[in-house]
Amino acid sequence: MARCIATVGTGAGRSRPLSEEEAEDALAIILAGEADPVQIGALMTVLHYRGPTAVEVAGFVRAMRRHIGAIEPGNGIADLDWPCYLSPKLKTAPWFLHAARLVVDAGHRVVLHGSYGEEGTDRHKLEVAASAAGIPICTSITAAKTALRSAGIAYLPLSAFAPQVYRLLGLYRLMEMRMPLNAAIHLINPMGGRASLLGVANPSSRTLSRDIAMLLGTREFTILGNTRDHAEFTPYRQTPLFRLVGGEASDVIIPAKIAPLAEPRTGLSSREYWQAVWTGAARDERAETTIITTAAAALVSLRNHDDFEAACETVRGLWNNRSRRMA
Repeated sequence: MARCIATVGTGAGRSRPLSEEEAEDALAIILAGEADPVQIGALMTVLHYRGPTAVEVAGFVRAMRRHIGAIEPGNGIADLDWPCYLSPKLKTAPWFLHAARLVVDAGHRVVLHGSYGEEGTDRHKLEVAASAAGIPICTSITAAKTALRSAGIAYLPLSAFAPQVYRLLGLYRLMEMRMPLNAAIHLINPMGGRASLLGVANPSSRTLSRDIAMLLGTREFTILGNTRDHAEFTPYRQTPLFRLVGGEASDVIIPAKIAPLAEPRTGLSSREYWQAVWTGAARDERAETTIITTAAAALVSLRNHDDFEAACETVRGLWNNRSRRMA
């Protein structure tokens, strides 16, 4: 660890980025509990200040995968990897969970993994919502395998399947800055999904994430360019899709749709309204379009469709014929 810190932090003209192997070894030491807390803070601060390279973050991802026993991508267990690491400041309903259910209805196996902040009473908000939607909550990769075979979908809370990584991300409370690990965790792909669907709002972070994916050998990959930390389509704003198609970079711009009037939500809490839209007890064109376009982006990422509008038509059929029962 000391050597790695000196390599990146010695000073202008004398420091250099870590190689992928060095970065992997450094994070492996941290995850094994063998690093001094001062060393952890020093390494993360220097990398954040300078800006991590794709090679360094790829090394971190490999260390995380090795630490948790992640499944190698492309082995047939999962089709779509869908990270969702939500900021506790986000107050909108998780429409993307409804979209994930439609992707399962299209015949694909979907793995969601993530968290909702690091502390507080709402920490388990995603688990509660996923459970309400009938999505199995899995505390291990083994349990997620079983859920994928039986239900076609699973949600893995980070605190359960990678507690050491979860605690490292909790350093935000001490530093009030995002770390290179925030980029790495989105690419951990614990179940080896053959395609990944991410939300990355910052333009430089989009390029970094795609470069990391290429270094990791990912072939099917889509970033929604209007959302941060989880993939949920924003149909009423122009949305860029930054993709890897067969391992090659490919970008698409989806034009904004004309927004309808907002629907009133009288008498229902945010969670009740979110459930009512799925069951049909409430009609909300804005929410339905968000769900449909998000699921369409997933189908495009899986190469179920090459054309976004054709994917939307497929998902509209799935939405109209969905089982309206919640859990």
